[in-house]
Amino acid sequence: MTKHCWYLCKRLETCLAIPFTSPGTWSCPWTICPSTKLTGNLYRVKDWLYAITKNHPGGTAKTVVSAAFEAEDLLSMYHLVNWRKELGGAGITPGFPPWENVTSIFPLHNQGANRALLAHLSTRVFLEPADLDRIRDLWGAKVAFYFAFIQTYFRSLAFPCAAGIFAWAFLPKYSLLFALLIGVWCTVFLEYWKIKQTDLAIRWNTRGVGDLKVNRPQFRYEQEIIDSAGRVRHVFPRWKRIVRQLVVVPFVLISALFLGILIAFVFTIETFIGEAYEGPYKFYLVSTLRNVAE
Repeated sequence: MTKHCWYLCKRLETCLAIPFTSPGTWSCPWTICPSTKLTGNLYRVKDWLYAITKNHPGGTAKTVVSAAFEAEDLLSMYHLVNWRKELGGAGITPGFPPWENVTSIFPLHNQGANRALLAHLSTRVFLEPADLDRIRDLWGAKVAFYFAFIQTYFRSLAFPCAAGIFAWAFLPKYSLLFALLIGVWCTVFLEYWKIKQTDLAIRWNTRGVGDLKVNRPQFRYEQEIIDSAGRVRHVFPRWKRIVRQLVVVPFVLISALFLGILIAFVFTIETFIGEAYEGPYKFYLVSTLRNVAE
C-alpha cells in the first residue's frame, strides 16, 4: 500500500469511523462501510429543507433508514466520502489539495444487476416508464433522465425527417414553409420535453434538485454568512463576479468587428468580379463567393 493510500484510509477512518481492508496485492485498499453509516438520514433531511421532497423523512441525522433503491446506497456512499466534514463526510475532493493524488471517486456497482438490466434493455426498442424506473433504481436519476431525453428526442426526429424529404422533393430551395415547420417543431419539442421532464422529476422526487448550489472545490469565497435557516453560506461579492464577466466584452467587440470586415471584403470582391471582371472562370468565381457569403 502506498503512502498516499494509507493517508486516504486514515482520513476515512478518522472522519467516518469506518475501517478499511486491503484487497491483497492491490496498491490501494477497499473501504467497507457498514449499513449504519451508509443509510444515514442526513441527505434526506437536506432534500426536505430545500423543498425537494415535501414530507419530513423523520428521525435525526443518525437515524438508520433502508435505501429505497440501490442507487440511493451509492449516493449515500459518495456523500460520505465527498461531503465536507461539517456535513458528516470526509471532505475528499479528487484532484484538489490536499487530494491531488486521488483521481476519482466511484462506488462499486452490482455487476450482476448491471448485466441483467443491460440484457433486458437490449431487447427493447422503446423504453417504457417501468424500464426508466429500473434504470433510475440501479444507476440513479441523472442516467435515467439521459435515457428519457434521448428516447424523446429520437422519436421527435420523425417529423423533421419526413418534412425534409417532402421539402427536398416538392419545395424550392430556401423554402420559407420548411423553415417555419422546423421552427414550430423545435418549439413544440422543447415544450413537450419540459412537461415530460417535470413529470419524471415528480415521479422520482427530484423536482427542484437543480436549484441546489454546491460549491466547487476551487471556489474561493470571501466571507461566511448564516442565513435565516441557520445554514452557513459562502459568499463571493457580486460586483467582482460581474467585473470578471465584463472582461469578455472587448473580445466580443473585436470578433464582431473582424467578422464585419470579413463579410464586407467578401461582398466587395463579389461585386467587383460580377460587375467589372470579364476574364476566364467568372461564373465559377461568382458562384464560389456567393456560397462563402451565404
